[in-house]
Amino acid sequence: KGKMYARLPTQPRLRPTKLLTMSNRRVLSTIYQLRLGHGYFKSYLAKTSQDETPQCQCGAQKQTPKHLLLACPLFSEERRKMKKEIKPFLEIAVLGTQKGLEAVHKFICETGIATRRWLYGEEEEVEDTWGWGRLNEEEEE
Repeated sequence: KGKMYARLPTQPRLRPTKLLTMSNRRVLSTIYQLRLGHGYFKSYLAKTSQDETPQCQCGAQKQTPKHLLLACPLFSEERRKMKKEIKPFLEIAVLGTQKGLEAVHKFICETGIATRRWLYGEEEEVEDTWGWGRLNEEEEE
C-alpha cells in the first residue's frame, strides 16, 4: 500500500538515486525493505507468522524499522555517528534524503541490521542455490 513511502519527503522515482545504484545488493535490498516496512525485522515477520513475537532483542515491544534506526539501545554507538550526519534526526530525514540514505548505508554496513544473517544469527554465508544444486557448481564426474 506504500504507507512508508507516503510519509517520505520525496516521492519514489523511476530511477534510483546514485547511492542506491552503487550499493551492494544486500545493503540496497535492506534499505528498500526498511523504507517499505517489509523485511527482516520482527514486527513484519510476526504479521506473516514467520516469527512468534514482534519484540526486539533489547526488550522493546516492537522491532520496527523506526525503532531499529532511531531508538534501539543495542546500536547506540553506531547511531551516534549517524546522528552527526543527519539533521533533524527523524525517520523522514533518515530514509528520505540523500544524506540520510548515505548515513543509513554506513549504519547497515556497520551493524548488519534488518538482514537475514543479523536476525537469525547466521555465521556462515548462505550459498545461493537453484534447483538441485549450487549456481556455480561444476559437474564432478
